[in-house]
Amino acid sequence: VPLYGSAGQLLGLLAVMDRKPLRHRETVELSLQLLAPRAAAEIERMQVYEELGESYRTLSTLLGNLSGMAYRCRNDQDWTLEFASDGCLDLTGYAPEDFVNHRSISYAELIHPEDRDPVWNNVQEALQAKRPFQLVYRIATASGEMKWVWEQGRGVFSPDGELLALEGFIADITERKRTDEALRESEARFHSVVQTVLNVIIVLSPDHLILEFNPEAERVYGRRREEVLGKDYFELFLPRELWQTIDDDLQRVLAGKETRGFENTIRAADGSMRDMIWNVSRMDAAAGRAVGVVAIGSDVTERKRGEEIAARLGRVLDSSSNEIYVFDAATLKFVQVNEGTRRNLGYSTEELAELTPLDLKPEYTREQFEALLAPLKRREIDTLTFETAHRRKDGSLY
Repeated sequence: VPLYGSAGQLLGLLAVMDRKPLRHRETVELSLQLLAPRAAAEIERMQVYEELGESYRTLSTLLGNLSGMAYRCRNDQDWTLEFASDGCLDLTGYAPEDFVNHRSISYAELIHPEDRDPVWNNVQEALQAKRPFQLVYRIATASGEMKWVWEQGRGVFSPDGELLALEGFIADITERKRTDEALRESEARFHSVVQTVLNVIIVLSPDHLILEFNPEAERVYGRRREEVLGKDYFELFLPRELWQTIDDDLQRVLAGKETRGFENTIRAADGSMRDMIWNVSRMDAAAGRAVGVVAIGSDVTERKRGEEIAARLGRVLDSSSNEIYVFDAATLKFVQVNEGTRRNLGYSTEELAELTPLDLKPEYTREQFEALLAPLKRREIDTLTFETAHRRKDGSLY
């Protein structure tokens, strides 16, 4: 006789076997038909038990491998646990059976006193709204160690809306909290340095969006930090003809090549062009992935203009028919002597760099010459006029 399950599926066959031919065949068949439903029901029950056993083994394995504690508890001030997974021991230092029905301790006793009310209030608000809850708080383990934990859970309700229990999962996030705190401290120190140094500091993303813009950058560029954060540095401050060159340089830095002494021209907010010199290095995320560049720069506009003026002045002095000397006030060694003087004296620039006016003025001792210069050094006079003979390299005087 075939055996069918509750859904009509074939489960097997029910048969009677004997060495002799069956007598009263109709009676036997009727008996089998009467027994078949009961036999089918028993087979289904055994199959369900096997499936439940396999599901339980799978769930136990899963819970045992989780880094944290799965739980079921009552909604009371003690958070009375009805079930806790094996991860309970690693998380709290207590075995699951220590918590179940307050055998040794309640879970609420582990929660930091400052966190108990916030935890309770947040859970009750979530239950009232019948939504999941997420919590971050501190617990004290069996050894007295303080841990930060993250919890996610929800209420289990009956069909008529009665709260039956809470179920959820709790994980140790102490290391993550320490890492976050160290990162915040590092960022605070970086921000403090960025805000106080006298150099321009700008942080750019790989696609040259402005991530940081310190006070010195505000002064040099003429734009406030709030105005430029998140905007394209190239579009704000670089002449278009420099875009490709600067981008090529930034890509080299992102590839790991630090750049020092890099010079370029920027356009300030008032339209003026400023000359900058930069040291640029790559900024990496924790995993070593490049997330931007840090550029530390100085405005050398005035210095370069001074150098240009000095160069022009040097050319004017060199072309003068008068003899012009510049010497160090302390050592008296010549710093600059124009071309006309060099020709007249017969000395080269290198030779004159090792000489002083005393080598050209035979009638003066150092003490006499220093006394002559003293009013000028003390700024008692602006100019000093005197006559003297000069001795050329060949010994002749003029």
